[in-house]
Amino acid sequence: MLASDARLWDTPKSRHRRDILGEPGPRAVQIAGFDAQMMADAARRNVDAGAQIIDINMGCPAKKVCNRLSARR
Repeated sequence: MLASDARLWDTPKSRHRRDILGEPGPRAVQIAGFDAQMMADAARRNVDAGAQIIDINMGCPAKKVCNRLSARR
């Protein structure tokens, strides 16, 4: 799962999660967020990077989702 906010992508864990080139297909990326434009941009960036499936996280109980990534505060 990746945050839709690209400003949060520059961590070792996020860089590792975004590196899907060379992975067998279908290559899926899950994104989480609250801003429609950021979600659309994140989906396009991941497709451009080789994702074949974009899974939109709709609010699972994961701490990082509930604490901010997909809930407006």
